[in-house]
Amino acid sequence: MHATANPLHRPRPARAQCVLHGRFYFTDDQGKLESGVGTHVRLTPEYLWITSDLSLPIETIDAMQIVDGSGLPPRHFVRIRYVNPVTGDPETVCLSKLDAFGIGLHRVAPLRELVRAVEALQARSGSSTGVAEKVAPQDKQPLDRCEECGAEPAFYIGYVFLVSAVLLSWRSAARRRVHCRKHNAVHGTGYYLLTTLTGWIGIGVIAYPFVVFAAARNLAPSLGRATYVLGVLPTLGLAALVASWLL
Repeated sequence: MHATANPLHRPRPARAQCVLHGRFYFTDDQGKLESGVGTHVRLTPEYLWITSDLSLPIETIDAMQIVDGSGLPPRHFVRIRYVNPVTGDPETVCLSKLDAFGIGLHRVAPLRELVRAVEALQARSGSSTGVAEKVAPQDKQPLDRCEECGAEPAFYIGYVFLVSAVLLSWRSAARRRVHCRKHNAVHGTGYYLLTTLTGWIGIGVIAYPFVVFAAARNLAPSLGRATYVLGVLPTLGLAALVASWLL
C-alpha cells in the first residue's frame, strides 16, 4: 500500500509502540453515542490511531476540547478537531469513555489523560494548536496517486454499504480511500452490490434509497454519469416489485 497517498489509512500499531491506549466510543457533536461497540484507540509518538481509516498524524490535530454534555447520566466527551491531510479541510471526531461496568456512565479522567498525552507529544515535536490556519490551499496534498498501486489520477472516496436482515440493519461508516479508477471500480462495485442485494430486506428499506444512491455515486470516478442511473434503478425496481405484490 502506498501509505503516503493516504496518511489517514494505517494498520493498527502494536501496543509496544503506544504511549497510551484504551477503548473509546464514537459520539455525535452533542455527546450521544453513535455505536455501542467502541474502538481501541492507540496513541503513538507520530499519530493518534482511532480506526484503520482514521489515523491522525499528531501535527494535524488542531484542538482537543473536553465537553460536558447534557442528559442523565451526564455526557462527557472529547471533541478532536484536525486538518484532513489529504484534502486540507478541517474535520472533527468526538469520542467518549464509558465505565467498565457497562451501566453507561461517562468517565472524564481518561479523556483528560488523552488530551494531556497529545499535547505533550505536540510540544515535544514543536507542533501546536492552530494547524487549520497554517494549512494553505496550495499546501494541500494532491490526490495524484492511488494508495493501492500508485496509479494516477486518484480520487478520495468514502465507501459505504448497508446490510439488512428483517429486524437488524447495519449501515457502515464511510471507509475513505485514495483510489485510481481501477481500484475504485474494484472496491466500489462490491459495496454497491452488497447494498443493492441485501440493504432492502427488513427495516433497512428506510435508509435503502439513500445508501444505495451514495454507494452508486462512489463509483463516479470509474463509471461517470452512469452512476446516477445505478443509484435510482434499485429503488425503482424495489418499488415496482412491492406495487405488483400489493396489486
